[in-house]
Amino acid sequence: MEAMPCPTPMHIVASPNSASRCVISRTRVLTNLAPLLPSATSKTALLVAAGVLLIVVSVLTYGLALGLSLVRTYTGETLTLGFRAKLFNRAQHLSFDYHDRKGTLDAVYRIQNDATALRGFALSAVVPLCADAVSLFAMILVTAQIDPLLALLALTICPVLYLLTSICTRRARARWAELKAAESAAMGVLQEVLAALRTVKSFNRENQEGERFVGRAGKLVTGNVQVVLIEGAFDLLIGLTIALGTAAVLVIGVRHVQAGVLSLGSLLLIMGYLAQLYKPLETISRQAGLR
Repeated sequence: MEAMPCPTPMHIVASPNSASRCVISRTRVLTNLAPLLPSATSKTALLVAAGVLLIVVSVLTYGLALGLSLVRTYTGETLTLGFRAKLFNRAQHLSFDYHDRKGTLDAVYRIQNDATALRGFALSAVVPLCADAVSLFAMILVTAQIDPLLALLALTICPVLYLLTSICTRRARARWAELKAAESAAMGVLQEVLAALRTVKSFNRENQEGERFVGRAGKLVTGNVQVVLIEGAFDLLIGLTIALGTAAVLVIGVRHVQAGVLSLGSLLLIMGYLAQLYKPLETISRQAGLR
């Protein structure tokens, strides 16, 4: 949402429509921009207004980003602390049989590492997902007001993104579960050996225990490589899909300009908004596919 006004200064500079004169051509800018522009018809005044508007939008954008970062950090740390406290209380009430089977380090690992999952889910998935959904809806409305056909064409990639997300979700989740189990097992070997280090040294089992640890931890190498391959292929397919959608909008938009249905300034505005339309789509797809 915060990036929505960014193409507006360029529209002031090169847009043919109604209300005020633009800078490059002798046409006029959109009527809804008239209150933001000086009443004078001087191109220099319009150019200065466009520059000032660009600076104001940038300051507001980065100021909002700073405020959101502070709120996100405080909220995330609070959620993590509360979840860790609940996990710790739960671990204390579990039976001795559970701790004998799993080992105490498994509980420590879960409390220390898995507690951050709630923070990641709430702040890196739910909140951005809602914000991106609002941004996507706003971009669709803005683009549809300029050219409904181009807006509809831009949304034709949504079924493809949904299909890619479904495929990636099934594969990535299985690999992440295996990685968590392998990492916990490797940490368990460390805890066992270091807790009984005197016994290990007495029986000269340093090499054997080292090999056991490498055997457990070695699964992490293979698992992480597989996860990276899945994520990389997913990102590549998403980027290719978005590039095809952008190319299709560009080709049809140029045809509309040549036919006189759409002005050049409006096409530039649509292409600027198109990047902001696809950004939340890309973010939503990645969050849904890799979480």
